[in-house]
Amino acid sequence: MSDVSQGPGWWQASDGRWYPPQQAPTAAPPPPPQWGAPPAPQWTPPPAKKGGNKGCLIALAVVGVLLVLGIVATVVVIAAVGDEVDDRIDEDNGIPSFSDNDENPPADDVTVGECGLASGTNFMRATVDVLNHSSEPSNYFITVAFESDDGDRQLATSTTGVNALGPDQSTTAEANSFQESPGGEELTCRITRVERFAA
Repeated sequence: MSDVSQGPGWWQASDGRWYPPQQAPTAAPPPPPQWGAPPAPQWTPPPAKKGGNKGCLIALAVVGVLLVLGIVATVVVIAAVGDEVDDRIDEDNGIPSFSDNDENPPADDVTVGECGLASGTNFMRATVDVLNHSSEPSNYFITVAFESDDGDRQLATSTTGVNALGPDQSTTAEANSFQESPGGEELTCRITRVERFAA
């Protein structure tokens, strides 16, 4: 170190003094490169194919046609079933049933016996007489409606049943309502549905 250069290779530091060549500072390594986030890839949609929407339009048209055909078929089936039920009701004195036995319809097997109030109460009660016209032992489910005397108002309904009634056998079943006749008024009883199943 000296206040003046002592020859070639001597170098002057920032403090104003001269230093020999062997004390020369080494060069600082270059700073590492500054890496930023890579640029976001630019996505461009593929070019639209000509006529690409044609397939979608055809598919929509096919679905539309199938939907219309399904609706038409449903309406036809409902109308046919309705006509069949109406025919059965007409043939069975207005009493509906799922049975398709036209020779011996279940409604022909059942008639109302007694109709009125249970003894000493205002609870509605009916008896039904059942005669099995079919060729095999049968079970019956019978629905009775209790109505006002003029038939304008339904007061209640009750269901009763008969099990394993043999061919040409008869029995009586009782249908009781758990509701009282309003004011103990007179009433009528009507069979509203009869189902018969093989026992």
